[in-house]
Amino acid sequence: MQAVKGFSLVEVLVAALMMMLGVTGYISLQSQYVRAQATLNLRSIALQLAQQKLDDLYRFSQTNDDDGTPIFAQLQSELGGQLPAGTTTLTLSKDPSNTYDFDLSWQVTQVYFVDTDDDGIADQWLTESGMAPLSPDNNLGTLKVVNVQVSWLDRQGNEQQVILQGNIAGLIQDASFPILHY
Repeated sequence: MQAVKGFSLVEVLVAALMMMLGVTGYISLQSQYVRAQATLNLRSIALQLAQQKLDDLYRFSQTNDDDGTPIFAQLQSELGGQLPAGTTTLTLSKDPSNTYDFDLSWQVTQVYFVDTDDDGIADQWLTESGMAPLSPDNNLGTLKVVNVQVSWLDRQGNEQQVILQGNIAGLIQDASFPILHY
């Protein structure tokens, strides 16, 4: 008797099932990749908005405006700069359903580099509330800590946020202390 060569129906069905599982897994992986890419894209846009605002606020590092008005002291939470606090709406493609609202806000905290042990050497950064027992003469420098926050709703309706922190110090601009330009 001669042996029959070929595949049985069971072998064909098992092979088809394995291919179907592989293709299904690949399609599922691709859809997760697309969702992750969209999330990263929104996070990147939010980070760029936060960086733009922080760069906008760095202009307050100059002590005097063109007319001699001190502007470092004017730097406050939700005030200052060209970019206003509030909602920015961006459409990310030609599709109007691909529109997102990014909420921009920032908080400014004044901190002082002070001499806490009266030895003539500044040794600690303190906020105004932490300086209460110290003499104002111990203040050897000021700094403003700025936290820029951008929040938005992702495609699933979950709130997301990016917080970027920066330090802004006042620069002295007078004839006795020239600013060097390189």
